[in-house]
Amino acid sequence: MKINKNYLKLIILFTLTLSSKAYAFCNFKTAEYIEKLESPKSIQSIKITIPKARAYIKNFFRIITFDKTSSLAKKTFVIPNRLKKEFKAKINVSYIFGDCSYEGTVRQHGDLIDHLMLKKGIPIRSLKINLKNGNILNTTRFRLLIPETRNSHNEILGSIVLNNLGFITPKSSEVLVSVNNNNYKMIFSDDSRKEMLERNARREGPIFSGDESLFVSEKLSGEQMHELSLARLVNYKWFLKGESSKEITLNAFSKVQNLYLQQTALAHDNDVWEPDLISKFNNTNSKIFKNYSFLLLAMNGKHGLNLHNRKFYFNSLNNTFEPIYHDGNLNLTKKISRNYLNAVNINNFGKDYKFEYSDLIKNKEFKEKILKEFKKRVLKFDEEAKNYFAKSFSVLIYNTEFFQSYLDQNLHLNPIPYKNKIARQKYIDKSKKLLPDQTIINNVRIGNDHIISEIEDKKLKKIFTHYEFSKILRSRPRKSSEKRYVFLPFSSINLDNDFIGKKLVNLKGDIFHTKGIKIKLIPEIKRLIFTQIDSRDWVKINNANLEGWEIIFNGKSPNKKYPEINQRFNKYGLTGCLNIYNSRIYNSSFKVSNGQCEDSLNIINSNGSINELSIINAYQDGVDIDFSKIRIDEALISKAGNDCLDVSGGNYYLLSGSLSNCKDKAISIGEKSLFNIENVFIQNAISGITIKDLSKLYLNNGFIKDSEICVAAYQKKQEFGGGLGYIKNLECDGETFVDKNSSIYNL
Repeated sequence: MKINKNYLKLIILFTLTLSSKAYAFCNFKTAEYIEKLESPKSIQSIKITIPKARAYIKNFFRIITFDKTSSLAKKTFVIPNRLKKEFKAKINVSYIFGDCSYEGTVRQHGDLIDHLMLKKGIPIRSLKINLKNGNILNTTRFRLLIPETRNSHNEILGSIVLNNLGFITPKSSEVLVSVNNNNYKMIFSDDSRKEMLERNARREGPIFSGDESLFVSEKLSGEQMHELSLARLVNYKWFLKGESSKEITLNAFSKVQNLYLQQTALAHDNDVWEPDLISKFNNTNSKIFKNYSFLLLAMNGKHGLNLHNRKFYFNSLNNTFEPIYHDGNLNLTKKISRNYLNAVNINNFGKDYKFEYSDLIKNKEFKEKILKEFKKRVLKFDEEAKNYFAKSFSVLIYNTEFFQSYLDQNLHLNPIPYKNKIARQKYIDKSKKLLPDQTIINNVRIGNDHIISEIEDKKLKKIFTHYEFSKILRSRPRKSSEKRYVFLPFSSINLDNDFIGKKLVNLKGDIFHTKGIKIKLIPEIKRLIFTQIDSRDWVKINNANLEGWEIIFNGKSPNKKYPEINQRFNKYGLTGCLNIYNSRIYNSSFKVSNGQCEDSLNIINSNGSINELSIINAYQDGVDIDFSKIRIDEALISKAGNDCLDVSGGNYYLLSGSLSNCKDKAISIGEKSLFNIENVFIQNAISGITIKDLSKLYLNNGFIKDSEICVAAYQKKQEFGGGLGYIKNLECDGETFVDKNSSIYNL
């Protein structure tokens, strides 16, 4: 590959300049402290300086005096959004090993007045922080919460337990905070966005929550607010990224909106509290929601199961929803009682339900793991904290046993029937009566730069830009003069299912594929062959045991020009021609040729070992592996339109590899990955090995030929830091690029 050296340097400098927003000013290299930077124990203090201090204090008192009938002691009224002013701020973090300075903004967080307090005359408030550069604990947007609003240690311990059982949770920790030289203890909690999802080993996707925009209405009673409040989209920017993300979001939004419809109908007519309606939806994993509801109730977290407090993530890879822990108001030291459970509608657990993690939470090693993490998340693990932990775990075990016994005795449990049409009409009738200026959109069609919406009860269509429609989905706070729109489709919007799903008994898993794929299964030698008829055909293998199997994918070069796809993934969230998801891979082999997708092979959330990996003639990336732990014995990758081998968010090992004719990077290591390479030969790539975003490389032997860049290490994304490389033997006549946050050591 002949490359002009000066032109190449210009490309590299431009690439590194693009990441300048990612940098904070730190007096140390972030790559040297990868583990410590994700530990709250490394933070000595967070100092926030708000230049407009007088305006900031004035805003505090405007909020607490807004409702003349309330007071800080009563903690009852809802904080109007118009009073949550945003202020520019300088944020300085003192770590045990150095200091960082950031630019950002702060604003009031929380719905109720309990998020503000006066302590010895010092104003204290929960805050939302948005960093313009750099990150703290690998997040760029986070909340600093008054501990009393989350029951202090209960929030921290509860989130640790939930996370270690596989549920999506924000990371909560105690930190010392100074705001304009006023010092106090706060709970640091990351925001429900991309960084949180990736930290929980999920790909970015739509997040939904209850729409509380009506809760500040002076025209509606509390009951009416709940009856008319449905769902909202939290991360609207993901919706705007492209056609696929729009289709995925609208598909998921229609389902979650129907969930809220059903809840409002039940709450009004039957005066019941229904924690688990979402488990009834098509393709939704009811088991995870039942386990989540069970665990929150056992931790006295009923508050977090109220629908307007809940958050949901839609996982497009398996077309299911998952709960996101939020605002449980947990109390782990309180034993639950029959009276407590009698007040909860538990029908949807079903008479045969058994809590999946009963034995695990009694396990000594599990308890020690939770304790170790709890110690890292609290400022002081003294005798009081030690006693709290011991009591909490004892009560948690008691509560799960008590709750399970209670369910076992209620053998009459029957789920409540779901009646969407009735619930929808009741909502529309109430809306006309109580919110006559609210317009309901019942159907949409996505255009290139607009969305055509159909209006309920009128034979009208209204055109919105994509951004305007995103405001409707996220129910952004409006001016009083703005018209209120609600997206409420007739029924769930289902994507055109141009694929086939089936069980594969031999692999003990599921397989999904486009209708054009030809499949040949040879079980006696454990070989599975897929052949494309159309170059856009794909295969996804889910939850399978691929031990000892050879998987072959024969692609087909396109015989006609297809419209360009403006996103890496399709409407099902897939990037690969051959996709392996949440599977066990041991002594397996993968061979893909002529893949015309963004990734010829994409492996996600899987563990194990690959004997032989062969990728020939890839349209873009040869192999992309995410959130996995994989050992590759031998890799042969030749001719890729982008990167040959791309790994992120996991632990990887390559015994022997030969990578050639890669139009960009031969090996790309990103997003806090650890990659050990014993032997690798690279030829004809722009960059041999790239280490990004708090990733580590250990290279024992390498030979890189005809590549202008041998190794590059840098920070690309704001929520991470530099790259770190340890290289023992490397023969390469190209150059090395290292940014100010990164390090490469020749051993």
